[in-house]
Amino acid sequence: MKTAKRIIIVGLLGLISVGIVSAQSLNEIFRTRMAGFENYGLVYDSEKEAYCYNDKIVGFLVDKQGWGMNLLNPAGEIHLKVNRDVAGSILDIAELSTAEYAQVMEEVDALHIAMNMRREEMAANLAAMRERQNRNREMMLPVRPERPVRPLL
Repeated sequence: MKTAKRIIIVGLLGLISVGIVSAQSLNEIFRTRMAGFENYGLVYDSEKEAYCYNDKIVGFLVDKQGWGMNLLNPAGEIHLKVNRDVAGSILDIAELSTAEYAQVMEEVDALHIAMNMRREEMAANLAAMRERQNRNREMMLPVRPERPVRPLL
């Protein structure tokens, strides 16, 4: 039985979801979104358990006018781009050139750097907030006057 996962933001082909989503339903949504590419040769191969194009496993699928950059399989043999017309309709799917792939990887690296910087910024903000909370707690603690010690009789 697959467990439910808390999904905050999922960048799978433009899918943005907040709430509790089961892994199975997320997979179904993803496959439904990917079905639009089947007419252009991008199909799911259940034996390879991967999306394939011309019988090769697809790594990145770049659809900048549609669903953005998507890593379908880290072990991909080829990387694809979706070409669309001005109205957003798919014209075709083509293999990325070496230069285009290098540009995509630069963009991915820039995103990783930006995400790491943001994560570090958030961690610093959280640490500062906790420090302020601790100082405020100390200020709020009641001050108890010292009790005089009574001598034993």
